[in-house]
Amino acid sequence: MDEITYQLLGWGFLFAAALTPVLIIIRSMEGYRLVKQEIETFRFKAVAAIFIWLCLTMAMLLILGFIAYVTSHAMSIEPSLKPHPTLDYVGLHSAYFSVCYLLVSWVSPRKSRKAL
Repeated sequence: MDEITYQLLGWGFLFAAALTPVLIIIRSMEGYRLVKQEIETFRFKAVAAIFIWLCLTMAMLLILGFIAYVTSHAMSIEPSLKPHPTLDYVGLHSAYFSVCYLLVSWVSPRKSRKAL
């Protein structure tokens, strides 16, 4: 994999981390408007989804910070070392992106409720 993969995954992580809570709130408010009787359900789902997102994002920041620390320490000892992203690194980001998508999907109102 190319070195550009680091930049794409890094910017993708920042974009997903910034956009997920906004989308959770927007989709939850759409649910409020569609089904007024279930306001507490949508509120609970929004708070739970933001809490899960926050824990997941903090864990990702710690993991990525540790990886950056180890990589920079190894490069300071061996300057000719050139890191490259592995499939585990790409998989970690893919898992984060999918969980963010699933959180937004979980908060979103269902199509069958629009008929009510």
